[in-house]
Amino acid sequence: MIDKIILHLKGAPGSPFKMVHGSLSLALAQENPAQKVPAAWVFPSASAGIEVDSVSSDQVIMERIGLAIFMRSENDPVGDRKMDQLQVVRDWSRKTLIGYVPDRTSGEMLALSRGYLADFNNGGIWWVDEFQIKTYHQGG
Repeated sequence: MIDKIILHLKGAPGSPFKMVHGSLSLALAQENPAQKVPAAWVFPSASAGIEVDSVSSDQVIMERIGLAIFMRSENDPVGDRKMDQLQVVRDWSRKTLIGYVPDRTSGEMLALSRGYLADFNNGGIWWVDEFQIKTYHQGG
Protein backbone atom coordinates (compact mmCIF):
# COMPACT_ATOMS: atom_id res chain seq x y z
CA MET A 1 0.00 0.00 0.00
CA ILE A 2 2.88 2.40 0.78
CA ASP A 3 4.19 1.99 -2.79
CA LYS A 4 0.76 2.79 -4.25
CA ILE A 5 0.49 5.94 -2.16
CA ILE A 6 3.98 7.05 -3.23
CA LEU A 7 3.11 6.50 -6.90
CA HIS A 8 -0.15 8.39 -6.42
CA LEU A 9 1.67 11.38 -4.89
CA LYS A 10 4.33 11.36 -7.61
CA GLY A 11 1.76 11.14 -10.40
CA ALA A 12 -0.75 13.69 -9.16
CA PRO A 13 -0.84 16.96 -11.10
CA GLY A 14 0.60 20.05 -9.48
CA SER A 15 2.76 18.22 -6.94
CA PRO A 16 4.80 20.61 -4.80
CA PHE A 17 7.24 17.82 -3.86
CA LYS A 18 10.72 17.65 -5.34
CA MET A 19 11.10 14.17 -3.84
CA VAL A 20 8.73 11.46 -2.52
CA HIS A 21 10.09 8.29 -0.90
CA GLY A 22 9.06 5.55 1.48
CA SER A 23 10.56 4.94 4.88
CA LEU A 24 10.14 2.34 7.59
CA SER A 25 9.59 5.10 10.16
CA LEU A 26 9.53 8.83 10.75
CA ALA A 27 12.77 8.60 12.74
CA LEU A 28 14.60 7.01 9.80
CA ALA A 29 13.30 9.68 7.44
CA GLN A 30 14.51 12.39 9.82
CA GLU A 31 17.98 10.83 9.87
CA ASN A 32 18.14 11.28 6.09
CA PRO A 33 16.70 14.71 5.27
CA ALA A 34 16.32 15.52 1.59
CA GLN A 35 18.50 17.96 -0.28
CA LYS A 36 15.63 18.85 -2.62
CA VAL A 37 12.63 20.32 -0.82
CA PRO A 38 9.81 20.22 -0.15
CA ALA A 39 10.13 16.48 0.28
CA ALA A 40 7.83 13.74 1.53
CA TRP A 41 8.21 10.32 3.09
CA VAL A 42 5.38 7.82 3.36
CA PHE A 43 5.67 5.35 6.23
CA PRO A 44 3.58 2.88 8.24
CA SER A 45 2.55 4.63 11.43
CA ALA A 46 0.37 2.15 13.36
CA SER A 47 -2.23 -0.58 12.99
CA ALA A 48 -4.93 -2.03 15.19
CA GLY A 49 -7.40 -4.87 14.81
CA ILE A 50 -10.96 -3.60 15.04
CA GLU A 51 -13.26 -6.46 14.01
CA VAL A 52 -13.06 -10.24 13.77
CA ASP A 53 -15.60 -12.44 12.03
CA SER A 54 -16.04 -15.39 14.43
CA VAL A 55 -17.15 -17.71 11.63
CA SER A 56 -14.46 -17.08 9.02
CA SER A 57 -11.79 -15.58 11.33
CA ASP A 58 -11.39 -12.73 8.86
CA GLN A 59 -10.28 -9.51 10.50
CA VAL A 60 -10.61 -5.82 9.77
CA ILE A 61 -7.48 -3.87 10.62
CA MET A 62 -7.25 -0.09 10.78
CA GLU A 63 -3.92 0.93 9.28
CA ARG A 64 -2.38 4.34 9.85
CA ILE A 65 -0.06 5.71 7.18
CA GLY A 66 2.14 8.71 7.90
CA LEU A 67 3.10 11.38 5.40
CA ALA A 68 6.13 13.31 6.65
CA ILE A 69 6.67 16.66 4.94
CA PHE A 70 10.12 18.22 5.20
CA MET A 71 10.97 21.82 4.34
CA ARG A 72 14.19 23.71 4.98
CA SER A 73 13.88 26.72 7.25
CA GLU A 74 17.28 28.35 7.71
CA ASN A 75 17.51 31.60 9.65
CA ASP A 76 13.88 31.25 10.71
CA PRO A 77 13.88 30.77 14.50
CA VAL A 78 10.08 30.61 14.90
CA GLY A 79 9.05 29.21 11.51
CA ASP A 80 6.95 32.17 10.39
CA ARG A 81 8.72 32.45 7.03
CA LYS A 82 7.59 28.98 5.97
CA MET A 83 4.07 28.83 7.45
CA ASP A 84 2.31 29.84 4.24
CA GLN A 85 4.37 27.48 2.07
CA LEU A 86 3.81 24.62 4.53
CA GLN A 87 0.06 25.27 4.43
CA VAL A 88 0.05 25.10 0.61
CA VAL A 89 1.91 21.76 0.68
CA ARG A 90 -0.36 20.38 3.42
CA ASP A 91 -3.49 21.44 1.54
CA TRP A 92 -2.28 19.83 -1.70
CA SER A 93 -1.31 16.60 0.11
CA ARG A 94 -4.64 16.35 1.89
CA LYS A 95 -6.61 17.09 -1.27
CA THR A 96 -4.59 14.41 -3.09
CA LEU A 97 -4.85 11.68 -0.44
CA ILE A 98 -8.23 12.12 1.26
CA GLY A 99 -10.60 9.78 -0.57
CA TYR A 100 -7.82 8.01 -2.50
CA VAL A 101 -8.49 4.25 -2.82
CA PRO A 102 -5.15 2.41 -3.02
CA ASP A 103 -6.73 -1.07 -3.29
CA ARG A 104 -9.73 -1.24 -5.62
CA THR A 105 -10.59 -4.77 -4.43
CA SER A 106 -11.46 -3.50 -0.94
CA GLY A 107 -12.81 -0.12 -2.05
CA GLU A 108 -11.68 1.51 1.19
CA MET A 109 -10.37 5.07 1.01
CA LEU A 110 -7.81 7.06 2.93
CA ALA A 111 -9.10 9.51 5.53
CA LEU A 112 -7.13 12.09 7.50
CA SER A 113 -6.68 10.99 11.08
CA ARG A 114 -4.52 13.79 12.46
CA GLY A 115 -1.70 16.18 11.67
CA TYR A 116 1.07 17.46 13.89
CA LEU A 117 4.39 19.28 13.96
CA ALA A 118 6.90 16.48 14.49
CA ASP A 119 10.02 18.64 14.72
CA PHE A 120 11.20 22.17 14.11
CA ASN A 121 14.70 23.47 14.35
CA ASN A 122 16.58 26.26 12.64
CA GLY A 123 17.34 23.93 9.73
CA GLY A 124 13.97 22.47 8.91
CA ILE A 125 10.32 21.78 9.56
CA TRP A 126 8.90 18.25 9.83
CA TRP A 127 5.12 18.07 9.58
CA VAL A 128 3.28 14.73 9.70
CA ASP A 129 -0.22 14.00 8.49
CA GLU A 130 -1.54 10.57 9.44
CA PHE A 131 -4.14 8.91 7.26
CA GLN A 132 -6.16 5.85 8.18
CA ILE A 133 -7.66 3.10 6.08
CA LYS A 134 -9.44 -0.18 6.79
CA THR A 135 -7.76 -3.31 5.46
CA TYR A 136 -9.10 -6.85 5.42
CA HIS A 137 -7.12 -9.96 6.31
CA GLN A 138 -8.22 -13.55 6.00
CA GLY A 139 -7.54 -15.75 8.97
CA GLY A 140 -6.40 -19.33 8.84
